[in-house]
Amino acid sequence: MKKFYLFSLLITPFFILGQETCSHANERGHVYTHSIFDNTNNQIRSNATIPYVNSFESGVGDFTVFIAGEGTYNWNVMSGHFVHDDDAADGGFNYLQHDDVEEGDQVNWAISPSFDLSQAGIPTLRYWDHAHWQDYVGAHEVMYSTDYTDNPNTATWTLLTNSVCDNQNTTQSNPTNAWCNYEFILPTDSNVTLGFKYTGNLGSDWLIDDISLFDNSAAYA
Repeated sequence: MKKFYLFSLLITPFFILGQETCSHANERGHVYTHSIFDNTNNQIRSNATIPYVNSFESGVGDFTVFIAGEGTYNWNVMSGHFVHDDDAADGGFNYLQHDDVEEGDQVNWAISPSFDLSQAGIPTLRYWDHAHWQDYVGAHEVMYSTDYTDNPNTATWTLLTNSVCDNQNTTQSNPTNAWCNYEFILPTDSNVTLGFKYTGNLGSDWLIDDISLFDNSAAYA
């Protein structure tokens, strides 16, 4: 009997800790990770290195998601839609998606780790995205910050693009319903964080995949 009481005392704190973690997971304005995978890594990783790739095949990885609007829906790792040809050829089938939902005005962020790009010649961002019902998009904004810490609402952001994928890509096997690929040069700063900001209410969704950062100096030599 004494052994049973001792065992109970030892494991009780772990159950309490788990319950407290879950109870705060969905509060508005809190950073949390929600995917189809068991992934509890919800902390921004500072000074990530390049080359870097996140294809979301094992969950959100070192990205974080942040609810900043009225709704309660957030980004999820999904696999129900086709991926672009290069990803399919590599055996990939997952992507990060913000679906169209009617739960108030969604202003939700997917945020990368912070990168030290100070030693890169031409630090470059490359990614793919896809949207259904493009005419109903509120805003799809891709930005970077050099002063981000832990809250996208208090950081300074520089817009890279707010264009919406028109799903016309002749390089893909399904050219009239295909993903679009993008490439942007980033600053050579010691603290660069990427932000993918979804704004909308019902109308459209946003699918993002294969985010990579690398030094493109050799390509310009």
